[in-house]
Amino acid sequence: MTEVGAATHAATADRDVVSALGAAVLGLDASTREARAALDAGELDEATSLADGVQQRAGWATVAGAGLVLLALGLLGGTAAAVRRRRGRRTDRLGRDGPARGMPDHDVRL
Repeated sequence: MTEVGAATHAATADRDVVSALGAAVLGLDASTREARAALDAGELDEATSLADGVQQRAGWATVAGAGLVLLALGLLGGTAAAVRRRRGRRTDRLGRDGPARGMPDHDVRL
């Protein structure tokens, strides 16, 4: 079947890191294996349908991978901002010129 061959080529094409990540998220390899199994079992309509789905999703691999990278960076940036904001509040409670952490709050003369 040419559709299954084209789907196999689309799923296994050389990809950059972002496209490979997107292909993994979209399950292109698994769907290609399912299409091959359906073809081997003689289920031509099922194999064609699965192969068409792989080819359609293969075009979205780069977009899906980039979206996942952006989501991860957003979560990382949001977490860093939250930690920074929390540390800033702690500093404000102590006062900018207040005692250092673990130091007594009263005047100590030596």
